Amino acid sequence: MKNLKLISTMFLFLLICQVSNAQSEKENRGLKTEMIKVGGMCNMDKKRIEKAAYSVEGVKKASWSVETDILTLEYESFRKGLVDEVQKKIAEKGNDTEKYKADDKVYNALPQCCHYRE
Repeated sequence: MKNLKLISTMFLFLLICQVSNAQSEKENRGLKTEMIKVGGMCNMDKKRIEKAAYSVEGVKKASWSVETDILTLEYESFRKGLVDEVQKKIAEKGNDTEKYKADDKVYNALPQCCHYRE
């Protein structure tokens, strides 16, 4: 009976250790989150911005809000310069970011609904 309690206790301890280790791995899976201001007006902008972000290797999640103009990025933390690269890609597609302004020629070619209101 004593051995059964000891074995049960050891099993429970190992199970708890395993569960906490799994949670720890999820939290430390090497991902970083960053928020970037990106200009836009509509859902067409949303699709274009998110597609440009996902085109950069290392981006795991990209979500732009029409209401706040904020792009939330989740990316591999070891990728140096990734946020800068994402902003360049977005500007190349016609949307201004915190760091880069879109080329006027590209911006003017966007659908009218995507043009900023002053």
